[in-house]
Amino acid sequence: MTRRLIRLLVAAGLAASVTVGSAVPAAAQSRPTERGRPAWAGTVLFAQPVSTTTQYPVGTRAHRITYLSTTSAGLPTVVTGLVLVPPGEVPAGGRPVIAWGHGTTGIGDACAPSLVEGAGAYYERTLARFLTAGYAVAATDYPGLGTPGEHPYLVPEPAARSMIDAVVAARRLAPDLSTRWLAAGHSQGGHASLATAEIADDYDGALRFRGALAYAPAPNVGDELDYLAEFRPIEQAFYTMMLIGLHAEHPELRYADYLGPRARTLLPAARTLCFDDLAARFEQAQVPGEEFVPRDHAAMARLRGWFDDAAIGQRSTDGPVLVAQGDSDQIVPRELTDQLVAAYRGHGSQLDYRVYPDADHGGVLEAAAPDTVRWLADHTDSP
Repeated sequence: MTRRLIRLLVAAGLAASVTVGSAVPAAAQSRPTERGRPAWAGTVLFAQPVSTTTQYPVGTRAHRITYLSTTSAGLPTVVTGLVLVPPGEVPAGGRPVIAWGHGTTGIGDACAPSLVEGAGAYYERTLARFLTAGYAVAATDYPGLGTPGEHPYLVPEPAARSMIDAVVAARRLAPDLSTRWLAAGHSQGGHASLATAEIADDYDGALRFRGALAYAPAPNVGDELDYLAEFRPIEQAFYTMMLIGLHAEHPELRYADYLGPRARTLLPAARTLCFDDLAARFEQAQVPGEEFVPRDHAAMARLRGWFDDAAIGQRSTDGPVLVAQGDSDQIVPRELTDQLVAAYRGHGSQLDYRVYPDADHGGVLEAAAPDTVRWLADHTDSP
């Protein structure tokens, strides 16, 4: 995203009513010279108070924010999200923060969770649990959801940066928040939470990262590319969104190399429909699996390279990790999470892996609730 486009967004008053940052910093025009967070990342452009669901503690303050984050190339991008602050006395050192990553909602702008009435972001029970335990929540929408540009779906670097920058933005909006923070997320957000744990200290060492919680994290898909012809319609929908996400990072990607004519007709739906409607559209279309196979070996090699570059679990994390997985999950099967856990442990990560009998993809959030609350408390105040 260019500086000119950001200034146009600011001038347009992008979906906000309260201005916090008077202007986009001039330094946001250029790429940072180091891997660390540039000073302008986390700048709050706008903040709008919003009403909250009755599941949240009475007195919870909620704002929908628009803030600056960075792309994989280190350039500025505008992101939206929510900041939730629980009521009550502020503890010594400030309230700890959870950077929350949501699961797949779709990649159209209308699918941004911060637009959900009541600031529930599709996860009100889980977020209410965090608030009740005394955590503030910085819940990013991720780049390209609710803001211009393609959403880099399941590309780890921009998702991780947007989660960390959401914490920075939250602390600028609510100065009583602590530098202690954790990452947490479900499905796509579990993937983003793990990606965040890989770069947390490198990207912003001034914050005190305490660990990451990942519920049913979306897996790496490189090993699944040999089975594209066997994908079910719902898997075809996920894969099409992944291609769009890769295109956001690699504009040289040609859809005709990876999707047949009938599959390409579904690209507009993939770009605009939220996921339940998108899955229904793919189910209705019944596109043959062969339409999702790359056209030749060279195209497959490029695709493998892009997915390999976007894989998580290739380095150790900067803090402890808890992975919660249901053994009845049909969206993220346990064996794929087993592989991801093994990869992280192989790189020396301190990882606690808990599997919950009979829990499916969504059910793991409640099945793991007692364990996750204790784990978060144990690690928030760790040295």
